[in-house]
Amino acid sequence: MIDTRHYLDFEIVKEPWNKYSLKDGSKLKTRTMLKSAWYTEKDSRKEYSVNMNNMIVMMCDPRLQGPKNQTKYTPQQIQQNIEIKDSMYDTISYEANEYILDDTTRILVHSNIIKIARTKLFDVDGDRKYHVNLKESITITPPEQQ
Repeated sequence: MIDTRHYLDFEIVKEPWNKYSLKDGSKLKTRTMLKSAWYTEKDSRKEYSVNMNNMIVMMCDPRLQGPKNQTKYTPQQIQQNIEIKDSMYDTISYEANEYILDDTTRILVHSNIIKIARTKLFDVDGDRKYHVNLKESITITPPEQQ
């Protein structure tokens, strides 16, 4: 049996940039965006799901910049070129995302940094490449639970 998705439109209550300052002088901004939300029905109850997308903006400290590089690196190349496994950082601002679906379901999304690693590689602008690992914690509150 195929689970039929019932897509819901949504409004953004807040979808802020989370900002971090790395100890090496670089700055990081992350934003998790809700792309779509839907529910399926199982045993006469709704089960909600979401599709999210992460945006990561790294503003590399000028001291760490180098030659522009057009290479599209594989995940293996990134892993093989890590020079700092755990880049330390301070949180400048952090706030959860909040959305309201058409059926008044509320969604809160906490996007948390798991790890930031700096590589020896450079991107198309000559900025150092970083590997940023994020994990979302999602709370979905349907109307009957509000």
